[in-house]
Amino acid sequence: MLSAMVAANAACNFTSGTGSGATITINGTGAGNAVGLCVTNATVSFGLYGSSNGANPNIDAFNNYPMTAGGVTLTNLNYTSAKATYTLVPVDNGANQNHTDEYDIRINSLSGGGTDTITLWYASGCNPGNTCNFTPTFTDTSFTITVNLPAVAPTITAAFSPTSITTASGSTSTLTLTITNPNSFTLTGLAVVASGLPVNLNGSSPATTCTSGTATFAGNSLSLSGASLNSSSSCTVTLIVSSTTPGSYSYTTGTVSASGPSAVTGGAATTATPLTVTGPTATQAIASQTLTQNQPTTNFTPVTGSGGTAPLTYGISPALPSGLTFNTATGAITGSPTATSAATTYTVTVTDANNALASNTFSLTVNAAVNATQAVASKTLTVNQAATSFTPVTGGGGKAPLSYGISPSLPAGLNLNTANGAITGLPTATFATSTFTVTVTDANNATASATFSLTVNGAVTATQSIAAVTLTQNHATPPFTPVTGGGGTAPLNYAVSPSLPTGLTLNSSTGAISGTPTATQTASSFTITVTDTNLATASNTFSLTVNAAVTATQAVAAATGTVGHAMTPFTPVTGAGGTGTPRLRRLADAARRLELQYQQRAGHRHA
Repeated sequence: MLSAMVAANAACNFTSGTGSGATITINGTGAGNAVGLCVTNATVSFGLYGSSNGANPNIDAFNNYPMTAGGVTLTNLNYTSAKATYTLVPVDNGANQNHTDEYDIRINSLSGGGTDTITLWYASGCNPGNTCNFTPTFTDTSFTITVNLPAVAPTITAAFSPTSITTASGSTSTLTLTITNPNSFTLTGLAVVASGLPVNLNGSSPATTCTSGTATFAGNSLSLSGASLNSSSSCTVTLIVSSTTPGSYSYTTGTVSASGPSAVTGGAATTATPLTVTGPTATQAIASQTLTQNQPTTNFTPVTGSGGTAPLTYGISPALPSGLTFNTATGAITGSPTATSAATTYTVTVTDANNALASNTFSLTVNAAVNATQAVASKTLTVNQAATSFTPVTGGGGKAPLSYGISPSLPAGLNLNTANGAITGLPTATFATSTFTVTVTDANNATASATFSLTVNGAVTATQSIAAVTLTQNHATPPFTPVTGGGGTAPLNYAVSPSLPTGLTLNSSTGAISGTPTATQTASSFTITVTDTNLATASNTFSLTVNAAVTATQAVAAATGTVGHAMTPFTPVTGAGGTGTPRLRRLADAARRLELQYQQRAGHRHA
């Protein structure tokens, strides 16, 4: 505006003569605008002085007070009051560049509103001829300009009192919005834009001390409308707040504004201290628990309560499985469940003395009772023979993991796997048949047991019964047992190495050898191995020979003797092959034939 006025050589807005006052009205245009003041006393038009602090200047004006025509230079004066800052600019309004009868007064900034004053002085000894006393004499009375400043926006603050409440019924805090008018005049049309409360915060009973104002709480939002506020005073808007949800809550107001005497808009405010809402808490201490049917449970508390107002009480939903009890004073669960229950989610609710609530959940399962099933009724092992792993009793049901124990202790060298119930090892001594009890225990210490019988027999033996046997080719041999087995765990099994001559067979169940050898066999050593059901072994040897078949050759076809006369010895038939000592005998038949026989070493006779 200043530049426009100067460029247009505009007429002054107001005039002033010597010693008189002038009133300049700024119609709400605010900082940065200027108003022109004309000085009508030409004799002093060059001697208008002022000070930046409003005090009567009493030192050299030319050097210290810029509103003077010293030479050809016209300079400005910066002026500060309690409510605004100004710049007073001398303007040549048509006389010449060295003279001025207009001063443009510009508002630079506002710190208040309403009436303000600028104080100036005339100096004597100046004239239009561009001469001025450099040590002027000032009038005794100051020159006062009254300025009506535009309105300054009202301010707003917000606070909770008290700043901490509980979730209990009846526990409340008051939210107070304080609105202040910094102006020296009344503001009208005072309003606060609606603003919502934080989620989980409830409000009621809105009220205001602002004149003619209406406080409204609707849609969880607080607002003010239609109020007025006297100069330099404050009023309030209040709301009663509560919550059933623990937490920390901050509230930000809506924007404050006024419509008169000029429209102004202020800011919003956030509560300096949040509202703390406390109540009982419910903390999940155990996420899930698995119990065993018919096994008393160790006392456990799945959800723990704290905070709130003592005493706390506990509730649970749905009802616990049959046999379990819930302690409403501590939240502990005890008892012995009598039926199985699939995994179920339960809600534990904690309530304080003010009926404030908190809740949390946990999962509960009741497994079937532990069982122990006899998988092996009896087991017979062999001393010094590693046992093939066996599990005499298998466990089931209950809460994993299952563990196994045995009573009495196993024979030396044997071990029970406590994780799976398997028995392994190498028994180092015989052990008479005994009954053992295997006990299965689950994670809840529920137990079940079953028994089995265990025997540890002596070691397998292999005894040489026949050291050597000689057989005859093509002649069936009566069964014979060169090595007899004993000890171990029945049944015993026999095997021979190397293979027997063709035609002979070993009975693997008895160790007997039988058959008809069809080929000769020089004296050879054979090993008989005896193996029991536990694969324990023992062995021994014997010698076996198979001689060629017996032959009989006619040496004398016929011989004649004389009665009563001794015959010369002769050998009508010669024998070979076979086994044993040959013997010739006459057959009792009409032909009077002779037969050659062998007596075998093993007591067998072969033709």
